[in-house]
Amino acid sequence: NLTTIGGSALRYLSLTGGVTIPSTVNSIGTLAFALNKLDWVDNGDGDKTGPFVYSRNSDGSINKASLLSYAGYSKSHVDIPSSVKTIQSHAFYYTYTKSVTIPEGVTTIGNNAFELCKLEGTVVIPSTVTSIGQNAFKKQITWTSMNGSLDKIVNKTGRSFNWQSITG
Repeated sequence: NLTTIGGSALRYLSLTGGVTIPSTVNSIGTLAFALNKLDWVDNGDGDKTGPFVYSRNSDGSINKASLLSYAGYSKSHVDIPSSVKTIQSHAFYYTYTKSVTIPEGVTTIGNNAFELCKLEGTVVIPSTVTSIGQNAFKKQITWTSMNGSLDKIVNKTGRSFNWQSITG
């Protein structure tokens, strides 16, 4: 039985349609599903609501509070599910997502979470966010064709963050 999907294991495969992660999987590495074009992911619970890959708890159960990866590719808008409290490192890495709604309740945005994402316009950081990782919204300056035109990050937290390190 498959128990682990390693980091970058399925990266760059341009998978389409959907994928079911066996319920026997208790560990999924960073970037395991990056750069795919999936419409849905079944995390092992029969729920096919979108291309979201969730972390696993230590007992192997699905942790829908921890978004590990967005396995879609080019979508004009993504609503992050309201169950999510943590957006993990590289969760939206290199996606062509143009806009995103981060729900109230999210507390952590990991390192490089939206790196090389084609975000445009404005991203609103909800008031519940207490931590934003380095390069969370980093653009690759030398690859201008990859960058969106994100021109504003609205901070509703009332907290001070090191925006230089967040935007790269």
